This record gives sequence, C-alpha cells and structure tokens, in this order.
Amino acid sequence: MRELTDHTREAMNAYVNDGDSAYYWRATVEYGQMKWFPYDTELSPGGNYGRDRARAGHYSNMLFTGFQVHEIPNIKSGQITQSLDQDIAELTLTLLNTVISPMGDTEEEYIGSEEYDVPGVLSFRRGAPTVDDNRWGHLNPTGWTDLLVPDRVVKTYEGFGIDPTVPAGHDPSMMASGVWLIDSVELNDAGDLVLKARDLARLLVDHIAMPPDIPWDSYPMEWTKIASVMVTDRAPTGGSWWTPRPSGSDIVGISSNQLYVDAGIDDVPTYVSPHGNVLGHHDNDPLRDGGYWLSTGQSSQQDMVWWEFDVNDPIDIAALRLETFGGPYVIYVSVHTTDDGWVGRRKIPYTVTTEDIDLGARVRFVHRERFERSQREDIVLKRKYRNVDRIRLTFTRLRRHPGAKVYPWRAGLKTFKVYTGTYADLGFDDSGSRLKAVGNYADFTDIIKTICAWSGFWWPERDSQRTMNYGRSDDYDVVYDYTGQDNALVKGRAWGSFEQTGTADAAASGVVGLTADQFDKQPLLDAIQVVRNIVGFNFFIDECGGVVWRMPNLYRAGNYLTPSHLETHGRFPTYVTGTHEVIDENEILFQYSTTLDSSNLRERIGVAASNGKVGTVIKGYTPYNTGMRRIAIWTDEHFQTNRECRVAADMIAAQQMFSFRKSTSTIKPNPAIQIDDQVRIYERVTNETFYHYVTGVTKTFEAATRKGRYVLETHWLGERLSDAWVVRVDQLDAFTQVFLANLGPVE
Repeated sequence: MRELTDHTREAMNAYVNDGDSAYYWRATVEYGQMKWFPYDTELSPGGNYGRDRARAGHYSNMLFTGFQVHEIPNIKSGQITQSLDQDIAELTLTLLNTVISPMGDTEEEYIGSEEYDVPGVLSFRRGAPTVDDNRWGHLNPTGWTDLLVPDRVVKTYEGFGIDPTVPAGHDPSMMASGVWLIDSVELNDAGDLVLKARDLARLLVDHIAMPPDIPWDSYPMEWTKIASVMVTDRAPTGGSWWTPRPSGSDIVGISSNQLYVDAGIDDVPTYVSPHGNVLGHHDNDPLRDGGYWLSTGQSSQQDMVWWEFDVNDPIDIAALRLETFGGPYVIYVSVHTTDDGWVGRRKIPYTVTTEDIDLGARVRFVHRERFERSQREDIVLKRKYRNVDRIRLTFTRLRRHPGAKVYPWRAGLKTFKVYTGTYADLGFDDSGSRLKAVGNYADFTDIIKTICAWSGFWWPERDSQRTMNYGRSDDYDVVYDYTGQDNALVKGRAWGSFEQTGTADAAASGVVGLTADQFDKQPLLDAIQVVRNIVGFNFFIDECGGVVWRMPNLYRAGNYLTPSHLETHGRFPTYVTGTHEVIDENEILFQYSTTLDSSNLRERIGVAASNGKVGTVIKGYTPYNTGMRRIAIWTDEHFQTNRECRVAADMIAAQQMFSFRKSTSTIKPNPAIQIDDQVRIYERVTNETFYHYVTGVTKTFEAATRKGRYVLETHWLGERLSDAWVVRVDQLDAFTQVFLANLGPVE
C-alpha cells in the first residue's frame, strides 16, 4: 500500500464531486526512446561473475529519457486495469479532440481562420510541416504533431483537488497511477481520441530471447547456479612453458589482417593500416609484454579471422597457453609440421564472407575450444606434435567492437605461450584435478534483475549534466540516485524492488539450471514466468514504472508501505505489520458481492519430481468435510528433495484456501490501495468482516461528473489477525517455515 499525505487522506474521506476534494486525473506524454548502456564485467566494479565468466553487453532503458514532457489536455474518461492474474496492466484514455472557444473568440493560434472551436487539435498530422494545404485552413502547428501516437510514454496521475499551475508530477494533490506505452490511438469524427496503452511489462513481451535484445555474449541464454566444481586437470609434463619473442624473421606473428591491406575497405575506426596494423595493434604484439593483437572487423559474428605463430627452427609441442582480448570466442587450433603440413582429421568449416576476400582459413585443425571473455586458459592437446613450424588460431563467434558500424565483429589475443621440450620427454599427467567456477547466477532473483536490465528497466546513474532523469521536464527531476551497486549486475541497478528467493543458500545448490530450449526466441516475459512458476513469486509493474518481484503478501499480517511522494519514492518499500486499509460500508463501500466456490479444493495434494524419486502428500483445505476424495497431483523436473516437494505442496494448499472465497468491491477512489495489499472489509448483509488479499484493481474516471470508482478483486485471508489467519505459518511444515524465513530482503 502507499502512504497518503494528510491532504489526500482528508480529501478522500470528504470526497464529493466538486471543489477541493473532487477526484481528478492528469496525464503526460513524452517520446519513447530506448537508450543503451554498455557494460564489461572485466572492467566493472559490480557483478558476481568472476574473471572466468566475464561478459560484455548492454543494458537498456526506456523510462529515464530526459525528453520534454507534454501534459495531455481534455481527459473525458479513463480506465486502468491491473491484476495479479494478468502479466500487463492496461490503460484506456478518452480525450476530447477539440478546443472549445468562448463566444466571440477565435483560436488564431491554431487555425489562422475564424472558427468557434478547434476540431482535431490533438490529431497526429494536424499542422505537420509536410501539409502544404487543406480545405479547412489548418496549417499552423498545434504542438501535438506526431505526439499522441503508438510507442510514446504516458504517465498518469490521480488525486483529490488539482493545481494546474505546476507539472502533473509535482502537483501536491496528485499521486502517480501508472507508466504506459501507447499501443493504439483511435480518432473519430465525433471529436473523441481514444488512447489504449499497456504498462512497461510490454517491454518484456516485445523483446525476444535472442540478440540484439540480449547481448551476443549471453546468447543462447542459459542460467546455471554459481558454484565451484572439481574438473580433471590433464597437464603436460616433461617440458616447459616458452614465450616466443620476435627476433628478425626467425619468430614472427602473422594474421589474416594482411589479406585486407589495400582492399579498399573503409570503416570507423580505421579498418587496417598499410602495414597490417589495426588501431595500432600489430601481429607480433601477443609475443611481446603488454600488447595485444586485434583483428580486422568482419560483417558477421560467425565470420572467421586468424592469427599465426611461425618459427624457422621447428619445435615439439604438447600444449598452448592463451589469454584472449575480449570474447567469448570459439577458437580452432591448427598445427603445421615440416613433415605433414597441416595435421588433423577435419577442416575448419570456413566460408568466404566479408567483401568476398578469401582468408584461406579452411585448413585442418586438431582442437576446438570455447574461450570465455579475456580468459587465460591452457589448451592441452590430445597428443604431442613433432617438428612444428606454424601454429594457427582461427577465431569465430567474434566480439562486437563498439566503434565500428559496417564491420563491427573482431577478435583479439593478448598473450601466447607454447609448452615445448624434447619430443621423447614430453608427456601428460591425467591424475590431477582443479577447482573451477561455473554458473552465472546465485539467487533466482539475479535472473529477473538481469533480464529486466536487458529489456528496458536499467536504472542509469545521473551524470554531471543531469541528463538522465525521470523525464518530467528540464526543471523538475525528482527521482533520487541509487547509493550502491547491485552485486547481481555488472554495474548500477535495475529499476524496481526485488526480493531474494533464498535459493542462493548453500542448501539450495541442487536447483536445476534453466536451459535455452525453455525460452529461446520467445518473449523475455516467458523466461520470467519460468522462474515465477518455480518460486511462486509475484511479478508486476508499479505506479512509477518499476518492477515489483516478491513473495505474495499472504503469510504475515501487514503491507509493504511506500512513501507518498515521488521525491522519496522508495524502490525498497518497508514492510509494516498491522497496516490495512478498511473498506467500510458506512464510508467508502458502494457495492459488494462474495462467492464460495469449492471447484479448486482437494482433500489430498501430492507433489513429486517427474522422475518419481522424490515426493510428498499432504492434507488439503476442506472447510466442510463431506468425505469426498478429491486429489491434486503435480510433478516437475526441478524438484530434488522431499522437502522441496513439501514446500510446493504447502504453497498449493494455501492457494486452494484462497480460491474458496472471492469477492468484488466497488469503492470510492483510494490511491493507497495496490494489488498484493491486504484490506479489511465490513458489509452487513453478507456478514463480511474478514481480511482480504487484493488480486486486482480497476480504476475509472469520468471528467464530466468528477466521478471516480475503484473495483477491487479480492480473496479472503482470515477473520482475526491474532489467531484465525487462514494460513497459519506456525503450523506449516518446519522446512516450509524455514523457506519463508529465508526469503531475502528487498533490493
């Protein structure tokens, strides 16, 4: 629930359809523009990925635009529908698409001709510069050309009383009621303009689980829990690591860059110098201290480039040690000997691509390896090789260079060493092992934060020019900065409040990873739904466009409380016990109905892993024992222990209790009430005194009458907070109690 100012509370209690306590809506519109913010885990102070899981990519933001804000005039009516049962909230605004002129006055500012009103003043093409003439003389710009059109950002506000002299976001009588992206705009000859929009969860539907909506470095999108595992360490023996040093023509590095010299290719930055250098990086740099080789740009991530080490005095080798620049890459290792040429059974699957220049990359290879970003790794070959005079590294799955446009895909190599010695002495030790870090998330909430930051909910840190703000106007900036980095992300934060699921605990190490086949090339909202179905959390967008991710507010008596004004609108609301809005028939309740429905009740509930190895059965909720034998069985591949099954069964039983009694209430507008709130209802005829959980809120407004209504969809919770709460947490299974207690703080 939201904290109300004294003014709002008093005006709401004295609500009439006129004067200072009249109910009003205000709305603004601004250009929607996605802004991208690059990140690199290796260079960032945040992130929990570690050097061996480093990534480069981008976050994106739709909300903090900095564009000029326009107040939408002539609101005739509106409706907002938000529910926990639907993923995206909806807005409908009906506007009067006409400016009415007083008798004897004309609106020369708009039309340049004598008319007693200005029809179509909000129409998207009226007064557009490309319109040279029309039969009505509507030639002058109105300020609304191409503004009320799809994909613009709309913010809505509600309150009691109004101060039209200040922007809507700073009207002390107003509270934010939503942030929206326009879906459609309907205009008609009756003078109405109907605007339909959805909240910012639409970003998660429009963006797909594939590049460029998610970074190339993270595609295909897979999630595995961060852990340390022991892996077999096959180490070379009998020789030593040698760093070749350029010396005249005896030892040299060459690369595919040479084949692009004088090819007439131009890109920014400079494609390749006459000497084969790229941005000052030479083919020999991996053989020197402190430098690195950088390839020419390619037109596709799947293109190939190569770097080669040549030596006139052949050597015997057993392994290579590389440190890449950038990445991740797929690297093919090719070995050339004086006796057999390029060795290996298979050839690199090279296809001539960029500018049809053949790089000669279709040679045999002996090893294929995926390298993480900027990682040093040993490549222990399957066998040792004699009389090697050339070693080639062919790179694909290239890295995007941020400065290039036509040819953005490159590869880089920092260091190169060879494990060499006398052929007879070289060998391999297969008995060792080493600890290796794997995985890319700690808590399931890390996944939600990352997906949201990719799709448009990135919360940028304001720069010294304060260009990134909540977007009201140049003079009004009321969103405070975050005070620290979020360890789940590379840098900064995601716009919203996110509760930890408790799965980062060591006891949850058996949580199954999420594989690409579950949501690849599907809307990013599908990936969030996968996680939500596992942990049972709510996911919705609040009135300021921020994500809310948390356990449903069902298991303790109270509400999350957020401050009343946007100046202090907390991303991290405080939970306050004993806070409930009262829906009283003598004060704000207009209509009420309730339904008892046993269709979801079950006497027994069984939950098991799909492999049949673990599971549990518990009693369901049946308030009127009829001796029926209804059962519910749910299986899922993610369950690893009987205790996890018990938690799921308890959560299912709780949901069945709640579905037994549902209610609908029509009340006066009350901006304090949000979905996921607890309220108490008093109504005489139905003998209603119970506490209820708000699952849906529909808000309506009629400007002509200043009439506003809320329709609440609720289900019961309990009758007395002290001893008759429907879900008695203290009577649940001990492990379920631990699960609920382990839920982490909101961040």
